[in-house]
Amino acid sequence: MQMRFSLCRLVVGTTIIAVLLNRSLLLSDSFGVRWGYVLAAIVLMLLLVRSLPFARHRENLWLFLLVFVTTAVFNVRISAYAVNEFLTSFKFFLKCTYAFWLFLALLAAEEIILGIMARIFWKKQGRAAANLKKNSLI
Repeated sequence: MQMRFSLCRLVVGTTIIAVLLNRSLLLSDSFGVRWGYVLAAIVLMLLLVRSLPFARHRENLWLFLLVFVTTAVFNVRISAYAVNEFLTSFKFFLKCTYAFWLFLALLAAEEIILGIMARIFWKKQGRAAANLKKNSLI
């Protein structure tokens, strides 16, 4: 029962964080970001990972996964806006390629920053990989 409640909390929290991040973008006439929403989403991510019992001593790993899932749409929207705004004379294939690389760069920067924050808040971390027997193939 507690595991079901934790999984529901994970799904609901992930959805709320993704909605907050999407609402933080102002893409109407002028590009802008509501930084209060971004800060609230980061705080909610940290609190969500802290509240999950199956994430104990693996907070860094769970934050890594949560950042990837919640910021995907946010990063796609920023990448698409940047490519369409600044690379107007490029061909479609080059725009898609640049948008993909910009998406990966944004994701990597977010993962690194939040990974450092996770290490600051949760110093004691367990191993992220499973313990493998010596001389085993799998």
